[in-house]
Amino acid sequence: MAKRQATSRIIAGSYKGTKLSFKPNKNLRPTESKTKETLFNWLLNDLHKKKCLDMFAGTGALGLEALSRGADEVVFFEKQKALCGAIEVVVKKLGINNKCRVMNANSTAFDFTTLNTKFDLIFLAVALPFNFFVFWTTPLTALLVFVTMLFLRYVSPVGE
Repeated sequence: MAKRQATSRIIAGSYKGTKLSFKPNKNLRPTESKTKETLFNWLLNDLHKKKCLDMFAGTGALGLEALSRGADEVVFFEKQKALCGAIEVVVKKLGINNKCRVMNANSTAFDFTTLNTKFDLIFLAVALPFNFFVFWTTPLTALLVFVTMLFLRYVSPVGE
């Protein structure tokens, strides 16, 4: 029996219902619909005409959801070539090539100054093993604070 293709969907906005197909693998943990819904309800009015960075894109669900809800531009970083290809297929299907850049690169080793872009919003949804949280909660918090501070210099100040 052939393995079934896993899917996720864009849940609201201009591209609502668009399928995001991907092959399941142990290094991929797509953001669940309920989590996306909560996140984007918080961001409801803060997406219009924003430049976003989806730093660990995976299926591209967060960046594509942002575009669907009014973001102007999204740069997707994903180190797995097959996942980049899947994002590019959706981008082409939706006709939004001019709003996206898909980078097949390791975002933790990339020199972001070469992009010459300031982002309004950065998505940091890292696929970590389940037991990671049991043993590394405090170091994870420290890492997230460090990463946030590091990337603040690449984010546009509010109102610009």
